[in-house]
Amino acid sequence: MDLLDRWGSTSPVFIGALLLVVLTLGLVVHGGLSSPLAKIPAGHVTAHFSYLWILCIRWQDREHPTLLRLHRKYGPILRLGPNEISVNSREGLHKIYTRGFPIDPSYVRRYSFYRTPNLFSTTSSTDHSQRRRGVQRVFAKQTVVDCPSRRETMRILLGRRLLPLLDKDYPLDVCAVSEAFCMDAFTSYQFGLSSGTNFLSDLAAWARYLDQFFCSRRRYLFLENEVPALLPLLARLGIGFPTRQINAATAELERWNLRMCDQAELLLSGQDDVDAVNQPIVYRQQREATRPGLPGNTRQFEVASNMLDYTIAVHEDSGAILTECHRRLAEDPALQVLLHRELMTLNPPVVYSAGLDQLELPSFDQVDALSLLDALIVETLRLRVPPPHVRLQPRLTPSPSCTLSGHPLPPGVHVQCDPYVFHRDLEVYPEPEAWKPDRWREPDPEKLKRMRASFWPFGRGERVCIGQHVAIHFIKLALAAIYTNYRSVVSNAHGYSGTASTFPGKRTPPVSFVRWDAGEALTHVIAS
Repeated sequence: MDLLDRWGSTSPVFIGALLLVVLTLGLVVHGGLSSPLAKIPAGHVTAHFSYLWILCIRWQDREHPTLLRLHRKYGPILRLGPNEISVNSREGLHKIYTRGFPIDPSYVRRYSFYRTPNLFSTTSSTDHSQRRRGVQRVFAKQTVVDCPSRRETMRILLGRRLLPLLDKDYPLDVCAVSEAFCMDAFTSYQFGLSSGTNFLSDLAAWARYLDQFFCSRRRYLFLENEVPALLPLLARLGIGFPTRQINAATAELERWNLRMCDQAELLLSGQDDVDAVNQPIVYRQQREATRPGLPGNTRQFEVASNMLDYTIAVHEDSGAILTECHRRLAEDPALQVLLHRELMTLNPPVVYSAGLDQLELPSFDQVDALSLLDALIVETLRLRVPPPHVRLQPRLTPSPSCTLSGHPLPPGVHVQCDPYVFHRDLEVYPEPEAWKPDRWREPDPEKLKRMRASFWPFGRGERVCIGQHVAIHFIKLALAAIYTNYRSVVSNAHGYSGTASTFPGKRTPPVSFVRWDAGEALTHVIAS
């Protein structure tokens, strides 16, 4: 009683400490013993009752390699937190992403713009399907391939913007060039050539765009995505800079996007005929698919929210893939020779002569059929790592309960699969960390079938990336145009260490492009 007398049986400090101990013990007992998830192997001993471990892993940008290591150690199902599961099995992949598991409601907060949900952030499966049907025609592969204006636009982008850059006699930041090209290519399809971006003509503007709208905002996205309740608390404590930084960068990004939407709207509402290359194809389809009669600016913001969501995906995904293809090819001169030979079989080949206004393009069906070109892009996609601030696509277990990897799960559990882990399955992809395009030219159809079954760089199910065919279209055309005319060489000029890559442990070095018609150089490359 001496201790109780000293503190006082009703001391607030004593009662608070006692409640904290009881609460902690309750969390440990419930999470480790009585929870329906208690029998699932945990990534860390504290994962049974706390999210602190996985939050630290995500803060340090180590989630993907950590999940790979732990799944190899513990098997196909892993507990990441009191109510969060990671699954690494084809059965789990199929159930989670193709059987309509609902998405996390936080998608609305994370991925909406103008405070308006878009296709990606819509939580209702029915609403998402209706929105997707309204625009999927312009993203279909055959639509992109057969679009006459798209063909002419690509001739302009390649022949007047991209290829002239490669004739410069100094190394290029291939990451900036690749991302700028992908942005120009996609926004020209969204808004029309005259209303879209022209970053290839002003790479400094691209750098400012990236820094102002994304790099400054990205630093705080972890807080916004993972611990959103912390931001109001920090603001009350007088530490409001994360919220201000995020809001300011997002608002400026939204204004930038809205200007392009307004330009496209002026083209559509004007009386004059619009050239085919300036037709805002995606914007027009999105506007037609968006419900008319919405109050105030709601319809305008709904269209704009979708446009911005599409645009952001471009430089984070397509630009990174094209950049990594250049890096891999620049480090493998012999593979460049094989690719060049394959590209020269196109009819006509994409031969570029400086000063000429016209660039002949073969049919995209021909380009799409090139096996080596396809294999090196697919292999690059396999090894890709999402940007640090981009979370996996969590779903919620449905009601009633379901079973994953032999474990019954109650409704409302956060579940996810990681393509990084799937794409490094030792049984499916021998030497999984090695970049081997030829694995996708495997003559054994059963091996190819197994690899394809575990391959999902653009997601799975009803929410698979709607723009994947557009992205592959201009990545293939860019590589075909470049390596028909040039070979790439890694340069270490001026001690430049390169641009950070979204591929683990890699930086993208500056690259010089040399004409294939330099006979001595070509002979040397072949001999090597």
